[in-house]
Parts: sequence; C-alpha cells; structure tokens
Amino acid sequence: MKHPLKIFLFLTGVLLLTLVACNKKPPSLDVFGNVVIETENGFKFHDLGWLTEFETIEEDIPEAVYSEKLERLEVQESFEDEQRHTLYYFDDNQFTSGHYLIVLEEAADYETYLSEIKDEAESYFTEHQPMNEDLDELLDNQSVQWEGRDKSYFRISTTEDGDKYTIRLQVSAPQEVQDGLD
Repeated sequence: MKHPLKIFLFLTGVLLLTLVACNKKPPSLDVFGNVVIETENGFKFHDLGWLTEFETIEEDIPEAVYSEKLERLEVQESFEDEQRHTLYYFDDNQFTSGHYLIVLEEAADYETYLSEIKDEAESYFTEHQPMNEDLDELLDNQSVQWEGRDKSYFRISTTEDGDKYTIRLQVSAPQEVQDGLD
C-alpha cells in the first residue's frame, strides 16, 4: 500500500511543479517611482523627459509597436487573466503623454489591484493631494487627478466594461510644453 501512495505523491508533486512553471505570473505592481515618478515640480512617465524624440524612445524600446493613426508606441504584456499596456503618445514626433493600463478579467483581481494602487498612491504622494476626488471614489468608474507645480498631470481612472476591468495610470506633460507644440 505504501508504494502506490509514494507514486501518487510523486506524481502530484510533478504536476504541481509543472503548473507553477507554466503559469506566467505578472510582475508586482510597483508603479509609483517606476512608471509614475513625482519630481520636485511635477510628474514624469518612466523617467522620460518631456518632448523626447520618438526615435530615441523607439530605439530604447525595440519591442514597442507603433500606431501611426494614434501617434503612439505600445508595449503589451499578457499574463493569465491580465494584460498590461504601456502607451507612449507623441505630438509632432515628441513625447507628451504616457499611459499604463492594467486590464483584468476577474472582479476580485480588479478590486485587489485597485486597493494596492490606492495604498501605494497614499504613501507615495506626500507633497500632493488629489485635485478632485478622494482615492476611495475610484471603484465607481471615477478618476482621481494630481497636478504638479509645472502643470503636469497624473490621473488614475477605472472602467468596468462587461467582463473587463481596466485601471489606467496617465501622466501628461506640463501644459506649457503641450502649448509650445501648437
């Protein structure tokens, strides 16, 4: 009787190891200080300088796909029940906005991620308070926005669309930078 039990335990262990090895887990969120960076004057996206030339960013991110119609570079990562998109927007071939999207298929995952992002935001933004809403409002398809001294913006917004739940982190160049492109 001991022999079949050992075989069963061995096969169960092999199966579990196979499942763990094949299941591609998403990296931790850690978006504040990495994706969204608060500076003395405002906000940056992935520590990129505003108005960085398209070619420079494209060269640094060879896996990015360019959409001419949308004037953006996109990097997409897929995990089980989750996708992450990093979007770099350009105006006159110069970087003016970055978006980081987390798209989830499960409501429980969405609520967990949103809770983590709220906690991270509260501990990260010591100098700035949200302009419009409280972070607790995010679960109801609302957005929360911060404005830097230089008039750059950072916004967290959420959407629930059927079986897809999206958390969007958006950083926009200072208004004077964008006005200078007109």
